[in-house]
Formats: sequence, C-alpha cells, structure tokens
Amino acid sequence: MEEIEREWVEDSLRAYIREKKGCTEDWARGIMGASEPQTVDLVLRECGQEFQVLNAERYLRLAITWNKMRSGDD
Repeated sequence: MEEIEREWVEDSLRAYIREKKGCTEDWARGIMGASEPQTVDLVLRECGQEFQVLNAERYLRLAITWNKMRSGDD
C-alpha cells in the first residue's frame, strides 16, 4: 500500500468527519470505493478513536457505510 494513498484516504475521511464543505456521505463513499480496501481498513483502524471523538455520529455512519460496501450490501 502506498503511503500517499493512505494519507489521501485519511485526510479525506477526516474532512468528512469534520463536516468540511462538500464532504458529503456520498463523497466519502466515493473516496472509499476508489481506494484499496486494505487502505480504508487501516485508516479506520488507526484513526477510528480520533474520528469518534471529533464526531461520533458521522463516524458511525461512515463505519456502517464501509461495512455495507465491504459486505456487498451497498
């Protein structure tokens, strides 16, 4: 996994969690869908606690969306 992709995913998901302008749930879904699954898993594992503190509700929605994408339900 490339460090650049990991940083891009991390920064993008953090922007979604912080409710930056234009960072919608569909936007975050697109970021996750365009990324390697192991990269998204790593970012959520490493940053999950920080994301929960920043905005627990958005983190929960993000985690649910990712689980659905990973299981093929989305």
